[in-house]
Order: sequence, then C-alpha cells, then structure tokens
Amino acid sequence: PDEKNPFEFYSHFGRYAALGENEDKSWWQKLSSYTKSKLPVFTVKPLLVIYMMSWAVTDSVGTQLWIDKTCRVNLNFTDAVCDDLTSPENNDANNKVQALVNTYKLYANYIDDVPQMLISLYLGP
Repeated sequence: PDEKNPFEFYSHFGRYAALGENEDKSWWQKLSSYTKSKLPVFTVKPLLVIYMMSWAVTDSVGTQLWIDKTCRVNLNFTDAVCDDLTSPENNDANNKVQALVNTYKLYANYIDDVPQMLISLYLGP
C-alpha cells in the first residue's frame, strides 16, 4: 500500500501548528506566547534594571553625604570650608576629608562583604 507522509495533515495549519497555536490569535497573543516560551528569564531583567538604577542614585548621593558629614561633624571644619572644599585654599582640608572618607568607606565595604563571603562559603556554589 501507499505510505502517506504522517506530517501532511499539519502542512495547511501554517507555522504555528506544531506548537499547538491557532491562526486566529492576535499578534499580541502570538508575541506573548512566543516570549513566554522562548524568553523565560526576560522577567528578571526589569528587576535588575530597577535595582541598579537605585544603587547608582544612592551611591553617588551617599558619597557626597559621607564627605559633608565628615567635614562638618568629624573634623569640625566651618561651613565656609565644607561648602567650598575644591578651592585651592582649602586643599589641605580637602585632603584630610578625602582620606577619612576613604577609610570609612573601606570599613563599610568590609562590613558589607564579609557576611556575603561567609554565607557563600556555607551555601556553596
């Protein structure tokens, strides 16, 4: 007897027949189903973008807050000196503030990183 092609029945359904999709779906439904099937990690990216944006904003503002607080509170410089640290006549004060802020930020990085290292050692890769 004649052997028929077993896939001949599906040839008139078009491209999405193998995936079980109908041709009467809208373009949005087709795009949505394609995205869900092919890009499952796509939903993580917006969370990472939001997190990195918040980190970038708080890190830049946080550094300036460290400088202002160190200048005014820890080193007891006047407001005139702290408001204009980058001028040449305040170069000595700027060097002292920058050195102390760098030391504080170094300790803050250790405090942030040591627990993460310990957790990763216990939980493993």
